[in-house]
Amino acid sequence: MTARSQSTSASAHPQPEFHGCDDITIIGGGFCGAMTAVQLLRRAKQPMRLRLVEQSWQRLARGIAYSTTEPCHLLNVPAGRMSALPEDPDHFVRWARRHEAQIIEPPWVHSVGAQAYLPRGCYGDYLAELLQDTIREASWHDVEIIADEAIAAERDADGIRIRTKSGIHWHSRACVLALGNTPPESPGPWARDLIGAPGYHANPWSEGVVSTLLQGDSCVLVGSGLTMLDIVMALHHRNYAGTIHVISRRGLVPLAHNGQSMPPAVSPEAITLAAADVRTAMREFRQAARSAAERGIDWQSLFDLLRPHTAKVWQQLGTFERRRFLRHVRPYWDHHRHRVAPVVRDIFDGMAASGQVIVHKGRIERCVPPQHAEGEIQLWLRDQARQSGPIAARDVVNCIGPGHLDGASRLVKHMSADETIPLDLLGMGLGADSELALTVGADQAKEFFSLGPPVKGSFWECTAVPECRRDAVALAERLQSRDRTNVDQKRC
Repeated sequence: MTARSQSTSASAHPQPEFHGCDDITIIGGGFCGAMTAVQLLRRAKQPMRLRLVEQSWQRLARGIAYSTTEPCHLLNVPAGRMSALPEDPDHFVRWARRHEAQIIEPPWVHSVGAQAYLPRGCYGDYLAELLQDTIREASWHDVEIIADEAIAAERDADGIRIRTKSGIHWHSRACVLALGNTPPESPGPWARDLIGAPGYHANPWSEGVVSTLLQGDSCVLVGSGLTMLDIVMALHHRNYAGTIHVISRRGLVPLAHNGQSMPPAVSPEAITLAAADVRTAMREFRQAARSAAERGIDWQSLFDLLRPHTAKVWQQLGTFERRRFLRHVRPYWDHHRHRVAPVVRDIFDGMAASGQVIVHKGRIERCVPPQHAEGEIQLWLRDQARQSGPIAARDVVNCIGPGHLDGASRLVKHMSADETIPLDLLGMGLGADSELALTVGADQAKEFFSLGPPVKGSFWECTAVPECRRDAVALAERLQSRDRTNVDQKRC
């Protein structure tokens, strides 16, 4: 390595002999990247060199979702389902109980246990501690954390050459792209008139957005999903007294979990869908829902029971059918699939009942930027051919959720342009095979891999903790098996 950014190594002892093929780089240090590193280190049978590249030290292991410090930003599922280690289901709950005094904060958290919805920030602390402990215990490995942005990764005669924004470069034998969620895209053509305008917040995760909203007496949140709820809860927690306008095409707000701790045991054959088109798949799903209801299983449990099979169903659908799903079914699927802690929905409903939150169902057709720094943005809506408005507010926040990877990542643009890795046909991110490998042709060596949000277009159900921790294990085992085979071949 010609230069080194701020880094940390696990090796306090003389370095063991490395064999080249046991050299792995993970780009992205959020949940997926950090837990892939944890699984690699926990499972390694021989010394390995591991580099983990993450732009922000503050987001190491936490990513965007678990970097929040707001106690009102709760996990969307109970703590008992959130262990980062699939082989140890109670791992997170045990950690949380050791930190109970720091976690409890009414009205958000009254107790710590398997059924509690705990703050996402404390979950980020848990992940960071797990990564740090694993690195410390992996003293026979060479582990380096690089605080930098990877801007290129390309094949050459020595393997994969990785280059960072600061000019560091090195070679690895395998590279995992754990790039996480990307900032939201533009919510519509109308937003072009607001680029750079005072009061328009294109990225709701930027520092200082909530503090800015607190200075006004009204705001507009474009999008009615999980990101919107994060902003509303943060404003409520800080005693915001202004009016919050929520605008989305269908006005669908995430539902609350019903409090059932775990879905009842049902044989997989009873819920497996085997459809080649979206219409048939949804008909079978409704039939499964009716059948489940006859056995006392509600629709929320049915979604949970279907999760292990969703990726298989998705891969059975052709590109045309996947596009149909995204166009016609996705808003309603996400509305039922992505649920929140009951206290979050209760508070939102109370704010809506009082008139502080107003949900507008419709599409924004045009806007007028503020005429001066303290002026208001005006938005005109259309719902079923009827125009209404304008809605005026000092601040407008883009809350439509994560954008598409191919348009946001300089690294992905570079790698896809020279056909190092493939994009998926839906334009959502990367095209991965069943082994999470990114290969352009059938004869290309499997050297690049990905998991989590970047491969949603390939698997659909792959972005929540249960799927990400499963894929981190599978990928670690795959890379370890690959390296053992390569080392054995070198020694023969």
